[in-house]
Amino acid sequence: MATHAVRKAANRLKEEGDLENVYGELKMVVSAMEHRIRMQERSTKTLREWCDRRHESPRIQDFVNDIGDCELEVCGVDRKYIEEVRLFLRLWKTMLADKKDLNSKVAEFRKVQKNLDQATKKYAQIAGKQPRDEEKVARALKTKDTLEAEAASVKKEMEDKYLEVQQEKHTLLRKGYMSLHTASMARLRGMVEVEDKMRTVINEFPAVVKERTV
Repeated sequence: MATHAVRKAANRLKEEGDLENVYGELKMVVSAMEHRIRMQERSTKTLREWCDRRHESPRIQDFVNDIGDCELEVCGVDRKYIEEVRLFLRLWKTMLADKKDLNSKVAEFRKVQKNLDQATKKYAQIAGKQPRDEEKVARALKTKDTLEAEAASVKKEMEDKYLEVQQEKHTLLRKGYMSLHTASMARLRGMVEVEDKMRTVINEFPAVVKERTV
């Protein structure tokens, strides 16, 4: 947990840090879900082994095995859901990559703009200096004009990238959450079906117990 907290704090210092934290938290959600399923499968196996070792009556063994089958079905439903969550996770990884590309364009523009500001200031100094050195003035002007053209080009690339990233973000979020919603509904339906089976198994068991003889 300490390592996670340190990483999260460090991410806040980055331009894309918030997105990295979202991605990291979602990865932890997937890991937690996978861990819970593994624990459920292990406990079901342990319960069945206990029943076998205790040499319980066939009816009790059948009951435990039937319940175990239901528990494993639940795990299967959850595993299918996790696959959709993993796809949802990739969505955020894509958005993170897009944000890094945009940040790169922004950084490039800032660098060029800084160089242009310096070149403009230098040109003004050289052009205002008396006596004028026309050769130096021409070189300074050429440098300024070149950087102006470069800054305009980089700015357009940055603006185009920003628009692209925003459009991609809207598309990915809508598609991702719709797919996740569909998967959540499928998971709920699957859970209801398994719970119905489990309720039937449980309701039938007391009648079986009554049939047993001491």
